[in-house]
Amino acid sequence: MEKLIYGMVLAAAGVFSLAGCSTTPKIPSTDPHPHAVPYALSLGERHFHAAMEYDHSQGEITIRFFDSNEKPYRTFKADRAKAVLIVAGEPEREFFLNNDRRDGLHTFPSGRFQRDNYTYTDHIEAQNVFFKNLSAFKLKIWLPVDGVVYEATFVYPHQEPQS
Repeated sequence: MEKLIYGMVLAAAGVFSLAGCSTTPKIPSTDPHPHAVPYALSLGERHFHAAMEYDHSQGEITIRFFDSNEKPYRTFKADRAKAVLIVAGEPEREFFLNNDRRDGLHTFPSGRFQRDNYTYTDHIEAQNVFFKNLSAFKLKIWLPVDGVVYEATFVYPHQEPQS
């Protein structure tokens, strides 16, 4: 009986020591702070970032995900994210950015197979002719990450937040 009580006390002490080691970011994600990556936005309290890349000649928009140190971070698992492209003087265009990272089709020796599964990626992308050679636009995007949908708005060309 003493061993059982001793084990329970030891387990409780371990849980409390691990809980004491957890930290929260010093800069809340809602506070403006500098980013080394251009077009980066902070998402949520987990303090990770999304950054937009735009290739005007190819008509490609890419959203990349970064951790709190702005290193590539594989956090996006959904097959796609909904977005709206807003260009002055034109109707809004709804489209999806896709997760192109797949496990592929696996065939087992028994003849059974497993269909494509989307895996975690550090970027999503879309390419279309109506993205080509835009001089200015706003991109609204809804990013489903870990059961939470983050809404982000990117402006091209980049404009510094005004105080």
